[in-house]
Amino acid sequence: LRLGAVGRHASSNPHPNQIGLSGEGVFLWPGEGHRPGLEGRLLLESLWHGEGVYSRADLDLRLHFPLWAALTFSPAFNCYLFRDTDLGGMARYFRFSLGLNYAWRGKHQSR
Repeated sequence: LRLGAVGRHASSNPHPNQIGLSGEGVFLWPGEGHRPGLEGRLLLESLWHGEGVYSRADLDLRLHFPLWAALTFSPAFNCYLFRDTDLGGMARYFRFSLGLNYAWRGKHQSR
């Protein structure tokens, strides 16, 4: 879990100076035997400028079904929302995807 303050300057933006708050969270529940693992990620951000607010939320949920060794089949659902008070309305998309993941786990040298 991470919470923080954000400051941005983008000269190409109509509102170059922005300040706000940001939060990120990651949830990992490892699978066991034939039970799939679960991974969740959430990003929330709100930036203020002189005349309005940019806000966004990004949620990613992923299941990990073990196939062989460290190879997993991973269906995922992603939801993204973005709002700019200068532009009325909200941009959003929902995505479902299928993938294969390989997590290499090796021994780490310590000193």
